[in-house]
Amino acid sequence: MESSSRNALLIAALVILVIAITLRLVTGGTSLAEEVTAELKKHGCTISSDELYQQSYAKASSIAEIMTGIDMEDAIAASQRAGFPSDAERQGEIYLLLAKLDDEHVLTVFVVDEAVELAFIQILGSDEVKAVNEL
Repeated sequence: MESSSRNALLIAALVILVIAITLRLVTGGTSLAEEVTAELKKHGCTISSDELYQQSYAKASSIAEIMTGIDMEDAIAASQRAGFPSDAERQGEIYLLLAKLDDEHVLTVFVVDEAVELAFIQILGSDEVKAVNEL
């Protein structure tokens, strides 16, 4: 390869890299946690992204598969009341995120393919759950 061709390719690669970085900065470059908290806010639950922590992750799975043996009926109903899709059988890349709201309440969020699918609040020490907008 001639040096002029190599230089042209290097310049083109640098231009593409600069464009990609610029687009990332202009679009805000939000993290998954920031996207999740923005979606939760639309449904009446306000927390900061740094309050969420990842409990588990599964590739090519479903919420039902991750929660095998656990009755999710009340959690699904609570999630639906808040307006989330709540399809426990939906396949994809699954994140289970948690946030301690106070000494009695834990926010539980299942993200499928980077979209909030199921979200509810667990009452510690009981089997009771609430919708994210009921606290």
